Amino acid sequence: MTDAVPSADRRAMQYRPLPFRAHDTRIEHREDGCWLFTPGYPAVAQWPSIPHLAIDRASRIPDAPLIARRALLEDGSRGAWQRRNYADIIASARSLAQALLDMNIASDRCIMVLSGASANHLVVNLAAQMARIPYAPVSVNYAMAGGGHTRLRHCADVCRRNWFMPMTGSSSFPPCVRSAARAT
Repeated sequence: MTDAVPSADRRAMQYRPLPFRAHDTRIEHREDGCWLFTPGYPAVAQWPSIPHLAIDRASRIPDAPLIARRALLEDGSRGAWQRRNYADIIASARSLAQALLDMNIASDRCIMVLSGASANHLVVNLAAQMARIPYAPVSVNYAMAGGGHTRLRHCADVCRRNWFMPMTGSSSFPPCVRSAARAT
């Protein structure tokens, strides 16, 4: 395989300078074999959590789309885009978070969600974080692979779930849901 740019020409190429500051990283190799990398500049302020970031964005750009998806039609084609904005998602997540708190969902157990990517999945994710309840998303494809719903039951056992939420219209879900509900 040949290079697109011969190596002699590569050395002579000039690149536009980028507006990045020098990293100024301090590197320390400890006697126990660990490497410690310390940046030479103060850390940039961050949000304490993803819900904090989403709430901040909802206050700044409430009508901006946060999530969009095209519906899958029965004939296999895609329908019109369905969009939900920051304000709508945050309002839904806050309502669900309050409902979870009102239901006294134990924080030492989790909410197990069986779902694909969707706006509702995002709402449950944010709500669980807002209510400080562990959240375990389980892929539909993973849960249903291998038959007998063994993987789903295993996930339910490991998660010690307190609440199980299937979020799809699949016709194969009823036995799957019953299987997870039986898991301890």
